[in-house]
Amino acid sequence: MDALPVPALPRHRRCATIATIQEYEMQHDSRLQARSATRADELPGAVRSRQDNGDWELWKVGGKVFMLHTSMPGEPVVILKADPHDAESLREAHTQITPGYHMNKKHWITLHPGNGIDAGLIDELVTESYLLVVEGLPKQRRPLDPQMFRTAALTSAMRHSARPLETSTQVGRKLCEPPTSGCPTGLEPEAPRR
Repeated sequence: MDALPVPALPRHRRCATIATIQEYEMQHDSRLQARSATRADELPGAVRSRQDNGDWELWKVGGKVFMLHTSMPGEPVVILKADPHDAESLREAHTQITPGYHMNKKHWITLHPGNGIDAGLIDELVTESYLLVVEGLPKQRRPLDPQMFRTAALTSAMRHSARPLETSTQVGRKLCEPPTSGCPTGLEPEAPRR
């Protein structure tokens, strides 16, 4: 017996079905938000809260916001503070990075789900956002010294690497400046033994 032909959906119904599937996939691709939340929760003095009126989740340090999570038309996004030069370079290098959603477009960026942003870059951008906010706090409200934090992170990474660590965007601009010590690797030479 021959199978009965399945009637084709009208074009407008096919498009609506495809759009619904894509929306479902975007709504459930929360890996970007999960990774950024994990990194933010590791940072000293970071506090997570929810906005009372809306679907915004906030991370603050010293009472100032450094990261936000929300959904913009069906897509979970992460919004971070960024140095204006870095923000421009990041937007040029990654299609998943756009100007800050509902924020100052010069100083904030939005990360969208996609294959172009790896876990290392997410961690780096969250950390840099945090440090930019900490640098703007009065010294008595800072949970740490941002320059010492950068230096310690760089030194730790260099000990675990055969070559010096370069934290950078794909366009080559360094996000974390190397320590300003006299040693080119950033590590001070050991004191002579007696």
